[in-house]
Amino acid sequence: KYMSGQYICMPDIDTGCPLSRLSDLFWNKERLSANMNETDAVTIAHALRALSGYTGKDWL
Repeated sequence: KYMSGQYICMPDIDTGCPLSRLSDLFWNKERLSANMNETDAVTIAHALRALSGYTGKDWL
């Protein structure tokens, strides 16, 4: 988390960006795809949504 909400940081691929709710596929995919290829961005956005379903929370 950071003062404006949630943030994802992936140092191994030099990527980081703000996130919306974990279940928000559109926003998270758009933000991630600005920093990586679209296939990886979609995969991570779906993984975040699955994580929100597993934990029962939309925020970490």
